[in-house]
Amino acid sequence: MQPAGGTHWFANVSGMTSLLGIIQGGISTADRIVTVSPGYAWEILTPEGGWGMEQMLGSRAYALNGVLNGIDNHDWNPQHDKHLAQKFSVSNFSRGKVRRAFQHSIAVVLVLVSAQLLITVI
Repeated sequence: MQPAGGTHWFANVSGMTSLLGIIQGGISTADRIVTVSPGYAWEILTPEGGWGMEQMLGSRAYALNGVLNGIDNHDWNPQHDKHLAQKFSVSNFSRGKVRRAFQHSIAVVLVLVSAQLLITVI
């Protein structure tokens, strides 16, 4: 079975190539092995998805977990984000207000950095 991206150059190599050796060394010594999703964590434990490394990954299954793709909709919601100077949503998006608030915050940072550089130089 071919993966979506086609044949990997190390897929049919018996023994370790330099890249595969580095990957295997990293996996075998890692405290945690994290994948992009719980489904992918399961998939790489199968012969079809493990590409010859499923046994080694299986021996480290206690350290393997998948983090579900996505973001926390509450923490990253621009209507409630405490770090944004100008809150917005799809219904009340004002490009000018948001842009000015962003430019102001950048200007303050640049002024502070410039002042720090000036003090450091003097």
